[in-house]
Amino acid sequence: MMSPTVDALAEQYAGNARVVKLKVDDSPGVAQRYGIKGIPTLKLFP
Repeated sequence: MMSPTVDALAEQYAGNARVVKLKVDDSPGVAQRYGIKGIPTLKLFP
């Protein structure tokens, strides 16, 4: 459900911000590193 919104943000901020989607099943170490406990999770970094 969040995918269209995330895609729109990626398009809107292209060149100014990086928008990344991650499949936690394929990258469990990254999910653990950033404390992702549930799906979907939205993280913003300064």
